[in-house]
Amino acid sequence: MAEPNGPGRPRGEGVDERVLAAARHRLASDGFERMTIEDVARDAGVTRPTVYRRWASKAELAIAAVESVITTGRVEPSGDLRADLRLIAASMRDGFLKQNYLGLLGTALVERVHHPEILELYREHLMRPRRRSIRAVLEKGVETGALPPDADIDLGVAFLVGAFYSLSLSKARPDSSSWIDRVADGVIRALGGETDTDQ
Repeated sequence: MAEPNGPGRPRGEGVDERVLAAARHRLASDGFERMTIEDVARDAGVTRPTVYRRWASKAELAIAAVESVITTGRVEPSGDLRADLRLIAASMRDGFLKQNYLGLLGTALVERVHHPEILELYREHLMRPRRRSIRAVLEKGVETGALPPDADIDLGVAFLVGAFYSLSLSKARPDSSSWIDRVADGVIRALGGETDTDQ
């Protein structure tokens, strides 16, 4: 297995993917506190220095592991507000249900006193990019006239993100397309817009 031994050497093929997959598995099975770089490295078939060359701490690795599969919610505004909101809602649903996303959030909140960097990394790499994407879609909705000029964009962002957290914490499974439709239409109506069914 080819691994980098110094500056300028190429990374071993597939090393990042193997390490991230191992970290995701350990997060789901052991939780953040019990997860160790040594275990992750062994599972991935690499050395600890190989892991540390890529991620400076266990917290950074944990965030990267979840971020590697949560490529969702980052939708470029198309001008079709409902379609864009459906894409975001669907990607949030798929990403959250398939990975230990809520578990990582719980870990970040529990560990925020002793490891505040975890919560900050969670915010920087997961929360803020998703919220910026939702905001861009809603602002485009105002620009195109799908939403009124005084639409409360902050409320819309909170509505969309909160819809999934609420259902997830209640153990509901928003796995149907009707849930996606209801969320998209609910956000539009909450901000003063109209959906096809309203017209």
